[in-house]
Amino acid sequence: MKQVIDRFTTTSSTYKKFRPKYPSSIFEYIYQNTKNFETALDCGTGNGQVAIHLSKKFNSVIGIDISKNQINNAESQKNIWYIESRAEVTQFKDEYFDLITVGQALHWFDLELFNKEAFRLLKKGGTIACFGYNLFKVNDEIDEMINYFYYDVIGPFWDQERKILEEEYKNVPFDFEVISNEGYVDMTVNWDLEQLYGFIHTWTSVQTYLKANPTHDPVQELMENLKNIWGENTKREVKFPIFLKLGVKG
Repeated sequence: MKQVIDRFTTTSSTYKKFRPKYPSSIFEYIYQNTKNFETALDCGTGNGQVAIHLSKKFNSVIGIDISKNQINNAESQKNIWYIESRAEVTQFKDEYFDLITVGQALHWFDLELFNKEAFRLLKKGGTIACFGYNLFKVNDEIDEMINYFYYDVIGPFWDQERKILEEEYKNVPFDFEVISNEGYVDMTVNWDLEQLYGFIHTWTSVQTYLKANPTHDPVQELMENLKNIWGENTKREVKFPIFLKLGVKG
């Protein structure tokens, strides 16, 4: 089994504060392809962002994550149960869930084992939704600077799992009947430079960079370079392209 990778324990509070929120449209689309709404499992739940959405639709929701700190920072609801657990090996009964979700976390899992475990846990006719987002976009001038930072400055510090995310989970094991997906919108936020700074600081590559170079903050340097273009106290529209791998257990 792949070794457990916890990259978010030390940044769990900032992760909760600065990570963007998924638009309701992606959940509405998932629900259109979901038959029953009794039980849902959110794997790699992190701060519970996805679990909170699910709790508004399902009778009961279980969110699992390997990071105790992430779970401790997760938003609570009376019908959500958070459990510290790997997604690839769980104690749940066979065919227990109507929906399994993974938001921006699948690439961290042992993909073969998770595929088998998800198939075991999902009811016949149940739905699995694995989704996430890649590098954001603002405008051509800003995007060029962000791309340089992403690929050249901190590029060598990304974990190898990042490639799986960049490929939008296209090549992961997936023993489910694929549902073509469309009809949901990208994730859009309005941020100033302080919010952008906080978000980029949650990147695992930045944290790895800082461990190797503790006296130099590359994100602060990026903000200084962006200041004249972005505007020091200006909010700009930041768009995150969302991708969704949706399937049904036949």
